[in-house]
Amino acid sequence: MSGRAAATRGSSLRIFAAGLRATLRHPTLVVWAYVSTLIAAAVPASLMLIQLGRALDRGYPPGGAFESISADWWIGAEQSSSPLLRLVSPRALGAAAPLDALNALLDGDLPPPALSVTLALYVVVWSFTWGVVLSRLTAGQSQRASGSWMAGRQWLLPFLGIAVLAAAALTVLYLTVHVVLFDVLYSIVATSLDERARVILRVGFSVLFAACLIAVSLTADVARILAFVSNDRSVLRAVADAGRFVSARPLVLIGLSIISIATGGFLMATYAAGDLLGGARVGGWRGVVLAQAYVVLRSALRIAWGASLVALIGASPRSRP
Repeated sequence: MSGRAAATRGSSLRIFAAGLRATLRHPTLVVWAYVSTLIAAAVPASLMLIQLGRALDRGYPPGGAFESISADWWIGAEQSSSPLLRLVSPRALGAAAPLDALNALLDGDLPPPALSVTLALYVVVWSFTWGVVLSRLTAGQSQRASGSWMAGRQWLLPFLGIAVLAAAALTVLYLTVHVVLFDVLYSIVATSLDERARVILRVGFSVLFAACLIAVSLTADVARILAFVSNDRSVLRAVADAGRFVSARPLVLIGLSIISIATGGFLMATYAAGDLLGGARVGGWRGVVLAQAYVVLRSALRIAWGASLVALIGASPRSRP
């Protein structure tokens, strides 16, 4: 408890460092997070592999092309296969995929049906995973696997309820703030601006809207931890407590968010540099290994973020269910 208490009195950087140390002490949590991500992606990935295999059976692509998968390769495979492959295949490959997802998030583009199923499964899987993660973070090394599994089961529905409320809040943001910023204000102001000014204005609106999205996500993360450490499964009370907690500590939470986003941006930039290593696309198994390494590091960052919030809130072993 003393380490966590010290972290709560420190700066955002010290709190994030405490979260990183906690993650390093519990490497199995990174494995949990990685496996959870794979499980959520299993359904569309399986459909994609089946349809892609049928495309390969029909003689596409030319010999040797599989060693260096590119966007042109994928387009050709889609055209030679059934519409189902076009439905489940990604719009971008390699390091461009997370950037494409981020752009779609800020633009308010609706995800394709296959991705919607993946997102729903991702929310369910991670609602269970957060119970496991928080159990280990607050109990320490003494927590057995069976206890962590039980915590995941016990907190699945409350955490799922928090996720549903967060999704509802995000929907409201897209229907109100996003519409006002991009469909109303931007349309009015941009007509009198040159191209450069319009880009700056759109970037400014995107940053503002991203801040709203982050605020909702942050409140949901804090609500999970507050509910867990107080052993209170009331979703509404957890969200209300989280709102008060966030409003009482805006500076330290903004600092934590900036550090986490900067770290994630560094990981993405490193991934992009590796993907374009030597000026050529990295394909085949090298591309798979590079992509999975990125997913593992992103999973570790997600655990470190949760551990940082646990350190800030000052959870103790006595608070766990």
